[in-house]
Amino acid sequence: MDTKRRGLSLLELLVVIAIIAVLIALLIPAVQKTRAAAIRMRSANNLKQIALATHSYAAANDGRLPLADVGVHFRLLWHIDGGEAIRLAWFEKQETDVPVSVYRSPVDPSLGDWPGSGIACSYPANWQVFRDSPNLATTFADGTSTTIAFGEHYAKCGDTTFLYPLGMNPAPQVRRASFADRGVTPLPLPVVVQLDDVVPVTSGDPPVSRASTPGLTFQVRPRLEDCNPLVPQTPHESGMLAAMADGSVRTFRSDTTEVVFWSLVTPAGGEVVSPD
Repeated sequence: MDTKRRGLSLLELLVVIAIIAVLIALLIPAVQKTRAAAIRMRSANNLKQIALATHSYAAANDGRLPLADVGVHFRLLWHIDGGEAIRLAWFEKQETDVPVSVYRSPVDPSLGDWPGSGIACSYPANWQVFRDSPNLATTFADGTSTTIAFGEHYAKCGDTTFLYPLGMNPAPQVRRASFADRGVTPLPLPVVVQLDDVVPVTSGDPPVSRASTPGLTFQVRPRLEDCNPLVPQTPHESGMLAAMADGSVRTFRSDTTEVVFWSLVTPAGGEVVSPD
């Protein structure tokens, strides 16, 4: 009886290696897709918490919404889970660079170790909603389910930094976390900075909204050097996440039209559009 053990031939070894390589090639995209979905879910949950905090704020303030003067997000700390410790750090310990995890996207490529990064914010408020005297009962003539309340933004875009509080600004390039904003941002000195974001321009009968800079909506995964601080941007390849004023969270794909996007930015433009 022949008891010799036969080893793999070179051809058989190459076949085994090829099979393993194919399996790995099939597995990696699936793992990446699963990871991207999990991260997107974390971002959606952050936006959901911010939207719910906004409703909690309104319930505690006779329907009034936080005003976008010194930053919507800072006012919402009173209604964000864990906000008590952050408020104490600000007002009692004078720690003015305290991060809020809910305000930071897990895949924002601009977040890093730079001065003020602790108070950076990846989820800007829609200034069109929180300007003047916003109220949950009267602001949303177009409907809360068809108005974007919060979107996504790189926390540091070009030479502009978006912070959740405002009040210790070292330069005009540091501003509140907002988009579609044409208001003024106060600095510590007797100076104000006029913001010049792309905003919706509504006209026609029936009314239609388009961008003040034609053709622009939001950026999908731009390189840091290509980031435009005047519009929102998302780090997710699938599209921009946004919290609607009713508390739901939606994804806007890169092919979302200019008319649809900016019509959903206006809370009372009278446009008839669907977010789907």
